[in-house]
Amino acid sequence: MKTKDDAYAAFERLMNEKEIFRDETLSFEDICAEAGADPEELEKRLIAELGYRGEELVSAYRRIEKVP
Repeated sequence: MKTKDDAYAAFERLMNEKEIFRDETLSFEDICAEAGADPEELEKRLIAELGYRGEELVSAYRRIEKVP
């Protein structure tokens, strides 16, 4: 099992490098599963570091992507 730091890094890679957020059928929990991250633990960290809940962050990526 991944450490919390490894899971956070895997989530970050999926979002920034693989741009997994483009698949609008995937939820935050789905992306966490792909990253090997516990959604509750990752959400706590996202809130602490970025001020976003998981689904809010994924939605923000999707909104930004749609801006011309």
